Amino acid sequence: MWQRPGKVVQPRPTDSQVQDRWMNQAYWSPPSETISLEISALHKGSPRKGHMHGTPFGCICEGMKDIDACATVPELVTTALAKLTPKISEFCPQFLWRPSEFVIHDSSWVNLSSVPDPMQPYFYHDCLHPSTRKNSKTLVFRPKQFLLFIVVPESQWQEYKDFKQAMSATDTGCSISVCHPNPPSRPATPPATASSFNTSAAQRPLLHDLALTSDERSTSMSSTTHSPPSKKMVGMSGCDQVKEALQVGGAANIDIGRGK
Repeated sequence: MWQRPGKVVQPRPTDSQVQDRWMNQAYWSPPSETISLEISALHKGSPRKGHMHGTPFGCICEGMKDIDACATVPELVTTALAKLTPKISEFCPQFLWRPSEFVIHDSSWVNLSSVPDPMQPYFYHDCLHPSTRKNSKTLVFRPKQFLLFIVVPESQWQEYKDFKQAMSATDTGCSISVCHPNPPSRPATPPATASSFNTSAAQRPLLHDLALTSDERSTSMSSTTHSPPSKKMVGMSGCDQVKEALQVGGAANIDIGRGK
C-alpha cells in the first residue's frame, strides 16, 4: 500500500558553517568577466564643443580597470562618484560642491538614474558577441571599455561662476586698499634770515678758523698789525688811543715809555 512520504527536514547550518562560508566568499578571486571604465567630468550651461552634450572642465578624467561586468546601475554610479568627486573638489576647494546633484550619463547620453531596471547588469550584454566558430550560435564574452560622464547641473555651475566672480572682486578690492607705510616726515627747514646767518657765524667751529691757509693768515695779520694809525689818533694821549683802538677793533701803536 502506497504511503505518503513524510516531510524531510533540512538540518540547520551551525554558526561555524556560516562563518566558514563567509570567509570563503571573502577570499574569492576577482570576476573573470571584467570591463574597464573611462570617467570624465562635464558641466552644463556653456556652449557645447563638437558632439558632446556638456563642456569638460579641469581636465578631470580617470580610468578604471577590472570592473565587474555584471555591475548594476547603483554600483556604477557609486564607483564613478567615488573616483571623481575628490578631483572635482580639488578643482575649486573653496566652493561647496553638492555631489548628490551630479548626474551620471553613458556614452549614448542615457541618464543612469532613469534606467527602468537598475538592478540588472548594465554593460554585460554589450560584451556578448557571436562565437567565431563555424555553425556556432553561442555568445562569447569579450571585455570592452565604456564611457561614463559625471555632469554638474547648470544651476550648480552658475553658482560656482558667481562664487568665483565674487572671490575675484574681493581679492581686487583687498589689493587696492592695502596701505603702504608713509616715510618718516622730516622737519621743514626754516627760511634763511639775517639772524640765522649771524647765529651760524657765531656758532662756527674753531677748526674752521684753524683751517685757513698760511697765506690767508699772513694776509690777515699784516692787515691787522701794520695798519697805520688814523689821523684822529695823532695827538691823543695813551689812554685815549687805547679806547679809540678798542672801539675801532684795530691795534694801537702806543709807546708805553713815552707816557711815563
